[in-house]
Amino acid sequence: MFKLISSAGSRATDGLKWDKRTNKIYITYLFANAIYSIDMQGKLELLAQNGNTTGLHGELDAPSELIVRGKDIIIMNFDAVFDSPNIVNKKAYNPHTLSVIKLK
Repeated sequence: MFKLISSAGSRATDGLKWDKRTNKIYITYLFANAIYSIDMQGKLELLAQNGNTTGLHGELDAPSELIVRGKDIIIMNFDAVFDSPNIVNKKAYNPHTLSVIKLK
């Protein structure tokens, strides 16, 4: 699995959860403001991705931990800024936010 994630260019994964209902793994990618799903056949799917945002309108903002609750993925936005040219976030904002991704 980690080879699959690395091949997609991910250098800063954070949250990782398996959901029994969908039989998929959900993983956040902090540096790219993104969240992916991975099915049991190894298919990687981008579910959501944002540019440099504040997260105030539900956008991803350096997403970290996540939970799957029913048909929702609830993601805590860490709003991190690191000294790396690969990170989308360029400035930290307050307040820190949550994002919700609806599953099918």
